[in-house]
Amino acid sequence: MAGFYFPVDQKFVNVKPKPRDLVSFKPRSSWDGWFAIAIFPQDQELLWLKAHMFMRSCGKKMHPIASFEGMDRHSELMIAYAGIHGLHVETKEIDTETLSSSKHPFNVELNGIFKFQGAEGKYGMHFKMPGTGTVARFDFISGWPVWWSKWGSLLHYIGQHCQVGVSVQGEGINTGLNGFGVVEHVCGFSLPFDITKFLPIHYHWDVLAFHTPDAPFDSAAGLFLGYKSKAFIGLRSAAKFPDRSVMAMKGLHVKYLEIIEDEDGNGNKIGRPMKWQGKMESKEGVFNYTAKSSTPLAKIIPGGGMQGFLFEGELKPKTGPSRIFAGTGFSEYGNFAGTPIK
Repeated sequence: MAGFYFPVDQKFVNVKPKPRDLVSFKPRSSWDGWFAIAIFPQDQELLWLKAHMFMRSCGKKMHPIASFEGMDRHSELMIAYAGIHGLHVETKEIDTETLSSSKHPFNVELNGIFKFQGAEGKYGMHFKMPGTGTVARFDFISGWPVWWSKWGSLLHYIGQHCQVGVSVQGEGINTGLNGFGVVEHVCGFSLPFDITKFLPIHYHWDVLAFHTPDAPFDSAAGLFLGYKSKAFIGLRSAAKFPDRSVMAMKGLHVKYLEIIEDEDGNGNKIGRPMKWQGKMESKEGVFNYTAKSSTPLAKIIPGGGMQGFLFEGELKPKTGPSRIFAGTGFSEYGNFAGTPIK
């Protein structure tokens, strides 16, 4: 897992977001995205649930940098979940011209199909899919933030690790669950070309939930960038390990242990990770974990997709004994190199 690390920005680890960080940056940015993720313990009906509302504000000839996650040519609403009943994915093109966004009171809303409201670290994010009526409601209590990018309208990406209660109503499901959650706002720039067609890279993002009793915010997340199927840059990672405070860490590095041949949503051959090792490092120690895919793949990312996983890991501090952790997670990866990752 050799490679470079992106510098860790320690000063933003505990900076709580303000309403201005969560509302639309339009017209300064050319797109905005609001994302909700829930990860549940292994014995629950669902293992993960994700929904997003993506607003495209740039011209027809431009390509949002969000094309990395398959969001490019139109605004859309998405709801996806996986568990004991398999995988369910719905995506619908939408018109965002009437989206309203205000800081005081904090509210982002679109025609009854999307709503994001809250105050003082308690947020509700609700989605209703046009046509099918599938509903996903998230009620978050925020714990700690991850500032993946803090570059204003150029690229702004704030995630908050949370305790979450969700309700899902849709085809074959009507349930309410409690688990670990992430609520995000992302916005940024666009280019006159699709960057995924020109860069032979792949990325991998893992979110790990420890499901610690009485400590719902214990979690870790890391982002990794590879070049031509080789380790390249660990961009960022951060963690709140059980009985420890939140810490920024050097970027995630991933080594794939088992890959099977699959196809993405466009019918292109891809290598799907089924087992991998992750490494996050800080000045206090090193966290290594082994992850195994636990759900079908949601094929909505170019060259890859989204999936749940189970993990076991070991935290080796600079001083003191090592500690073993386990839990469930959510992973996204995309590969734009033209050949499957190896």
